[in-house]
Amino acid sequence: MLKKIFLVGMPTSGKSSIGPPLSRRLSLDFMDLDKLIEHQVGCSISNYFKAFGEASFRELEKITLKEVIHAKEQFVLACGGGTPCYADNMDVMCQNGVVVFLDPPIQHIVSRLYTGRRSRPIFDDVSSEFFVKKVLKLYEERLVCYQKAHIRVRTIRNSSTYIAQQIEDFYQKAESNKPDEI
Repeated sequence: MLKKIFLVGMPTSGKSSIGPPLSRRLSLDFMDLDKLIEHQVGCSISNYFKAFGEASFRELEKITLKEVIHAKEQFVLACGGGTPCYADNMDVMCQNGVVVFLDPPIQHIVSRLYTGRRSRPIFDDVSSEFFVKKVLKLYEERLVCYQKAHIRVRTIRNSSTYIAQQIEDFYQKAESNKPDEI
């Protein structure tokens, strides 16, 4: 069984909060791809976006993802919301481990993103009146990529520990590459 688990989903879907309890349950290291990139470049993702643009960030993200995959034998990795939707990142993740799509209700994503939108470069220039439309459009665009995941977890208002347990239970039983849902 592959011991590389990739958490994907929209920004604020819970990847960074579910990753640590999941990694503890499975005795795996937890990493956050955005944090690895920030450490590497010495600034926030938002500042990197402003200075070098999204295309440069996505290239750096792709390279860092592949470096992590080749450097570590086992881990739980929280990926940025757009990570699976650029280059061949989703295919690379699916071939090298188990991909888990965290999918809370869209109204939860909208609410959480609106509260923290200043720290999200893709929402920096979006006015309040167009914010919901932007989030819905982004979700629809990314859903095609996210649905390639091996496991889809519909997170409602469950605790991170409970969701981690559900993923662990499913992960222990998983033997095929067919997408499933919890």
